[in-house]
Amino acid sequence: MMINPKYAQPILTLANALVERGIPCSVNILYDGLQIQFPWNDGDLICHEGSYGSAIGDVESMACPWDEDDVTRLTVDEAFEKISKWYCKRGK
Repeated sequence: MMINPKYAQPILTLANALVERGIPCSVNILYDGLQIQFPWNDGDLICHEGSYGSAIGDVESMACPWDEDDVTRLTVDEAFEKISKWYCKRGK
């Protein structure tokens, strides 16, 4: 399956912002989109045809503190803010 640029762009934008902030992450292919994973936790963010909000450029998080045993639909900016805060708090 080929990666759809419409689904790849939100994840690449988010990953670039996280790397610029010094937050470790990796990007993987997932179906026709991409996934961000973190070496410091089990949470991930995805954007592909079957994820919530993908049609409008939103991402879906799973296994993150704010997900409360479910998934959460977030804008790229919302995801960046939540992950940044989570990363900073993890060492405290």
